[in-house]
Amino acid sequence: MVQFIVEYAPTFLSVLVGALVTFVAARLYYQKAGKDLYKEASELRRLNNLTLRAMADAGLCEFNIDNDGHIRGLKISLSGKSETSSSMTAKPTVTSAKRDEI
Repeated sequence: MVQFIVEYAPTFLSVLVGALVTFVAARLYYQKAGKDLYKEASELRRLNNLTLRAMADAGLCEFNIDNDGHIRGLKISLSGKSETSSSMTAKPTVTSAKRDEI
């Protein structure tokens, strides 16, 4: 057993060191990538809001805005018109008993 540990100790040690180096490098890379993605998403959100506000200022559309000033939805105005007409005609009818009275 001792001979097994002595024989394979360098292999285990090199695997552990490789795993540690890989973990640290991946962690640093993904932290940087996450920060870059957050910056990009923030800039896109800002530009999107500017575009939507420009559309609203030009009178192209209206938006629902919350108390914090964030656009939450599009206001859709609907209108309609309805017309109806009806007519009725009546014709007097006389029964045979009443016909004699007339």
